[in-house]
Amino acid sequence: MPYVTSVERIGYQRGHLEGREIGREEGREEGREEGRHVEAFALVQKLLRRRFGSLPPEVEERIVPLPLERIEALGEALLDFTAVTDLDAWLRRH
Repeated sequence: MPYVTSVERIGYQRGHLEGREIGREEGREEGREEGRHVEAFALVQKLLRRRFGSLPPEVEERIVPLPLERIEALGEALLDFTAVTDLDAWLRRH
């Protein structure tokens, strides 16, 4: 095993701690992003159900994988939908 000076050991420890803190922050950011996605989907789902009643599962399955920006865009677009076919057309375009 190679000899490690106290300065090197301190450097390794600091690097380890900084790496852990960066990892924690990235994990928190990913969690916040996932939370925003879940909440946006839940809101759009409620609005669509209010407008059209129960949606077919295959329609909901097409919405779930959309990125957050697309779900937010769908939330705005659905205000102009008059029929489920408008939703289907929007999903085909996006």
